[in-house]
Amino acid sequence: MVENGIYLQPRLSTAAARKLLEVHRLVAGISLGPGTDRRFIDSPRKGNFCSREAYIMMSPPHPPDASACVAWSLRLPSKLKIFAYLADIDRLRRFSIWELPAPLGVATATWYFGVVAIMWSIWKTRNDLVFNGNTATPSFPIRRACDDIALWRWRIPRLGRADVDELRSYMIMRCD
Repeated sequence: MVENGIYLQPRLSTAAARKLLEVHRLVAGISLGPGTDRRFIDSPRKGNFCSREAYIMMSPPHPPDASACVAWSLRLPSKLKIFAYLADIDRLRRFSIWELPAPLGVATATWYFGVVAIMWSIWKTRNDLVFNGNTATPSFPIRRACDDIALWRWRIPRLGRADVDELRSYMIMRCD
């Protein structure tokens, strides 16, 4: 690149053309020396270049969005994590789902797991009604959520599965 230059498609946007000019100026100040190339990164932790270190340096130290931290830490399928995140940032609902109080004795992480499963089931039941005209009993979304929880419980570490089973039993008892 230093010796032969950078050649891109001629139809660059104004912003891209400015960036290319900036790169040309940076490259113009580089002089190559003999020997093998040495890759490094100006990082307080490491001198040798690695993509992981570059990613860490370009990423914020903590995600600025607390809802994203909770949603992405759940051991649920990705589509449910996205659903939970959107629900919490008011795209689908008017309250924070992470503020719903857990029943006595239920761990917070287990409760979030259950809340997302219930909300997902309600969403799917609503869509089934709106788009297919299928009606359901009021307890159907809870029963469907219980079935989903039984399918997803393997995502929880072994020690937490008993809590998930207990939450599922609690939910089933409320349907009867």
